[in-house]
Formats: sequence, structure tokens, C-alpha cells
Amino acid sequence: MPNLDISNKADNTITAKGYIEQILNQLLIDYQATQGERAKISRWEENQDVSILGIIEILTDTIRGYAFQVMIIPLKMPKKLVMNYRK
Repeated sequence: MPNLDISNKADNTITAKGYIEQILNQLLIDYQATQGERAKISRWEENQDVSILGIIEILTDTIRGYAFQVMIIPLKMPKKLVMNYRK
């Protein structure tokens, strides 16, 4: 996403939300498209100490959660929520 000009904040917020929505939609498409690959990995992971799929699930859920929050929160987001996004 290109750098957003601060002078046009309202339009930039709408543009940013649209971009986040596009990323969210692509994430959901990619997640569904990789179902077969995830099934293969899960069979391999049965004998492993760490679950790669578990980590991917956590990250995916976190990204989806933040994206959904951005989509429904009014244009003026609370400062605390913005700080969480930066983590």
C-alpha cells in the first residue's frame, strides 16, 4: 500500500480499510486453498514436538481478528487499539 498523505486523513482511512479488507479476503481464499497441504503437514506433525499448523492457526486468527476490528470500528479508533496493532 502506498504511503498515505496525512492531509487527507478521512479518505486515507477509507483506503486503508479497503486494503485491509482485500488482504483479509485473500487470506481467507488462501487458507481454503491450502486445505490439502495442511492435511499433509498435520499427518507429518503427529510425531513432532512443535506444531507448525498450530502456530499458523494462531497467527491467522490474530490477523483476522484485527482485520475484522478495523472493518467495524468507527474511523476514530481508540489509541489503545492502535497500539495493539503496532505490536
